[in-house]
Amino acid sequence: MRKVWILAISILIFGLSSCEDNSTAVESGISGLGQNKGNIEVKEKFELPDGIFITEDITGLASPESGKANLKGTELFYLPCYGSGSQVQLQLTLLNTRSYPMAVFFPKGLVWECKTGGFQHGLQVQCVWVCLQPNETRTIRIDLYCANLTYPTPDQTGIYSILGVTSSDILWKFLNWIGWRMVNYEMLVGNDDLKSSQVGPSYEEIVNRFQVIVHNLTDRGLGLSDDDIAFIESIPELPEDKRPEVDENGNYPDYFEEFVVSYE
Repeated sequence: MRKVWILAISILIFGLSSCEDNSTAVESGISGLGQNKGNIEVKEKFELPDGIFITEDITGLASPESGKANLKGTELFYLPCYGSGSQVQLQLTLLNTRSYPMAVFFPKGLVWECKTGGFQHGLQVQCVWVCLQPNETRTIRIDLYCANLTYPTPDQTGIYSILGVTSSDILWKFLNWIGWRMVNYEMLVGNDDLKSSQVGPSYEEIVNRFQVIVHNLTDRGLGLSDDDIAFIESIPELPEDKRPEVDENGNYPDYFEEFVVSYE
């Protein structure tokens, strides 16, 4: 009789566990992100290539419409948009002091740390690269994911620094699933050639789903679910000839043509 009861209890426990949400609990918080205390931990610091400089503070957008059409004085201008996300939108100005074209690569997993204002830190989930002609100065917008659910979204008073590539195993499980999938604005929205072949989720669907995933990882203590992984796998991969090659030391090339963004 005792064996029968043990068998019945085991079946009941198995049945209950199979009905639970397929999200798994994250073992521990991520230092400095979400509501967790401590410094943000990175496995490598970010460094600009020799000859490239950031000439002004990295801040939240001066205008919420940056990246579309903006009025600067009486002239209409565009602020090129890169990256993926909607809650942490930053602008930065790059200068190439070289006499030849250069590409600036911002690798996947970068944490953009808010230094003043108490705004959300930003997480970059895909590689971004920006091309600069000789002696050119460019101001660009980069979109990122919020890594602190309860913090306010940044405005132009928030000052940021590019801290480095996260060392969090929790976040890298997510980033590794993304791989070279097309999740950036410049890949999906701005580029006519790539967006014409897009058969997966829309850019808006990706941004909305990824922000929930990031908050699950940083704030809610939840890991990737089977549904999350299926959604990520439904996103097409960037063609191999559109990917910059990284050498055996992890270095990007000096120059790799960026995506041509079309504005409506």
